[in-house]
Amino acid sequence: MMEYIIYGTSSCPYCTSAKDLLDSKELPYTYTDLMEVTPHEQKVLQETAGKQFRTVPQIFLNDGEELKYIGGFTDLKETFED
Repeated sequence: MMEYIIYGTSSCPYCTSAKDLLDSKELPYTYTDLMEVTPHEQKVLQETAGKQFRTVPQIFLNDGEELKYIGGFTDLKETFED
């Protein structure tokens, strides 16, 4: 099953916008606050994203086979603009 994964912080307006966008499209997602991620998990995510987490949200797509890095809110929004 396809699912978006959002890593963010509670005070981030772009994190809220990403969740709102996916809700409006009725697409499944999980949200994880980066304050709750272990250092090992953060390292794996950084390697998958190919960069350090300096901004939030960091959004991934799990298509059931692999974890694909989407980017931030603007990148997510652009995936729906055709």
